[in-house]
Amino acid sequence: MQKEDLSRFIQRRCQECALHLDDPDQLKSYFFWMIMERFLNQNRKVMMAEIAIILFQGYSYGRRKLGRIMIQEDWCLPLARLLSSAAAAGDQHRTDIIKMGDDFASRGRIFAAHLCYVVGRQELGFRRKFHLIGCERIPTNHIISQEVLKRTEVYEYVLSLTSGFGQPHFQKIKLIHAQNLVAVGLKALALDYCESIATTIFRSPRLFNRYILAQLIVFCEKLLEGKEDVDWMMKLRRLFRFFSTPISVVCPDQVALEKIPYQPEEFEEEVKSQYIVGEILGKGSFSSVYAAVRKADGKQVALKYVTKDLHEGMPGEKPKEVEMMDILCKPPRCKNIVELQEWFDISSCFVLVLERPIPSMDLQKFCKNYQDGHLPEYLARVILQQVIRAAQHCFDRGVFHSDLRTQNILINTDTLEVKLIDFGCVEMLCKNSTGCRSYLWSLGWTLVELVCGNIFLYNLDHVIDSCSQMISDDCCHLISQCLIHSEKPLTLDELLNHSWFTSGLEDLSHDRELEKNQLRPL
Repeated sequence: MQKEDLSRFIQRRCQECALHLDDPDQLKSYFFWMIMERFLNQNRKVMMAEIAIILFQGYSYGRRKLGRIMIQEDWCLPLARLLSSAAAAGDQHRTDIIKMGDDFASRGRIFAAHLCYVVGRQELGFRRKFHLIGCERIPTNHIISQEVLKRTEVYEYVLSLTSGFGQPHFQKIKLIHAQNLVAVGLKALALDYCESIATTIFRSPRLFNRYILAQLIVFCEKLLEGKEDVDWMMKLRRLFRFFSTPISVVCPDQVALEKIPYQPEEFEEEVKSQYIVGEILGKGSFSSVYAAVRKADGKQVALKYVTKDLHEGMPGEKPKEVEMMDILCKPPRCKNIVELQEWFDISSCFVLVLERPIPSMDLQKFCKNYQDGHLPEYLARVILQQVIRAAQHCFDRGVFHSDLRTQNILINTDTLEVKLIDFGCVEMLCKNSTGCRSYLWSLGWTLVELVCGNIFLYNLDHVIDSCSQMISDDCCHLISQCLIHSEKPLTLDELLNHSWFTSGLEDLSHDRELEKNQLRPL
């Protein structure tokens, strides 16, 4: 739309909502459209006190119409007071408005939070729950209501008046909408919609990544099949080639993309605004982990950047690793599992903000620092007890960590507290003997590595025979209980009651003193 047409559209929406202010949902929409009307007609140069008046008047009218129901909307008053305060200017005031929005979001008041973000003129996607205005997340069927889409598109337009840019995160949602248009037979309209997405990308190509470009190109190729090519599609392909990312079309709606872990210079502003990113701690095939410090309180954390594959990352959907960690981190927590503190969905990757023990190293490196590359039994006992507790917690929550090994266990070298990490390879399991047996096998091999180092695997008999020459009978028996198949395997609770653990308690104080004074790692 032209600006004048959009202004008339917004005025009609305000009038429609004003006729039904006895409906709480219509009242919320009224607040939004009135704020948009102010921003649009004044090119965002609007006094905060003007918005405060809208909220005060709307709340007063709603209270008369809705009575006690309006108490649920008590967010209006604190926001209005904040907007009309004497300090209603500058970056700090804007920060206070955003913090109020975060507080509302934490209490499930999504529309109230979004209105704070709108007033604070925040970009879409800067918070996990700020992709669609008035909607917490994309519905599981990816069907987006017209009302939600209109609100969000109008807000994108208003923000672009001064910045000239579109909203990178919102383009993924617009692409979903275009796909929905095709599903109801509106292919021509979907193609027009894709052209508008492409136009937004052309204005600020560096704000977009190869992932959204690839999806858009493949979808448009399907729409244009058998038709004459168009200029904007050719330009889109050139832009993709400019980013030097290989693309191979596997089938009409699939793209194979090279998976490249993120590098520090690619960190996006929404993360850098909250964290100081430091040295790299580790790198895998599809992820990189960096040390970081949270600016708000100086807390040291780890940032894990996980590259999305083609079928991940639909807006509003949690990645599998986050879903699993949410399950594991719900109270009551297990202190031997690393805590997920928050996460971001940026460009072609997810960023997980994780607890970071200081000082720490992975258990494999810890073992190698000891003579002969393995630990004394008393120390292995203290460590394995904690690993079993972590495995028990996972099992109780129906989660199977399929990569439980020493490289995925962190140990605090001062306190000897361990934490299980890397939940990228996890599965849901039924809490039966099969799931328990899988954990037993992983724990058995972990114990072998702790007390014997790396043993060449010929067969299980060979492993147990080799271990028996290096460790106590109790420890060897425990390893056999974990690794040898049994029709009735031990439970994890029974594992903790094994004689190797219980007999070791008698000498625990002696072991602690010995560990402190004689056998610290080099």
